[in-house]
Amino acid sequence: VSFTSNTYRFGQPVFLVLKDSDLNLKHDKIETYQTVNDPNSPNVDTVGTSSGQILVEILIKDIRYKRCTIDGVQYGGLGATGFTLTEKGPNSGIFEGSFKMPSKICDKTGSELISTAGGSLDAKYYDFRDSSGEQNIFSFNAIKFLHRVDPRRN
Repeated sequence: VSFTSNTYRFGQPVFLVLKDSDLNLKHDKIETYQTVNDPNSPNVDTVGTSSGQILVEILIKDIRYKRCTIDGVQYGGLGATGFTLTEKGPNSGIFEGSFKMPSKICDKTGSELISTAGGSLDAKYYDFRDSSGEQNIFSFNAIKFLHRVDPRRN
């Protein structure tokens, strides 16, 4: 699992690439893995399998990019971005997806919004069968975020 850049600004697309031939279940079709969008699921706002298992989790500042409700207003997480992992072509085993870098995310408790500026971006891939046939979790740390610079301020 990897990102295509080392730095991101607010609103900039974040591209994720996942290479694993085990996810290529139908060799004659392009496969897609959706974001879990059920707010009652413990895996909400992760990319999951049809059986509900986590495949990919996006962490910003070591916090899952997850929805929350503050004062009756819902703030979206990864699912609200429409993120999916789609295979590049039939039988390729290479999956890609993108979302825009948010300027704010829900904190760990889901009780307030925090800025993403200066934080890290991580992807955790939950591989159900690695090259040794074992379950494994691979983590990729992309970067530090850059905030948008106002040229009027020095």
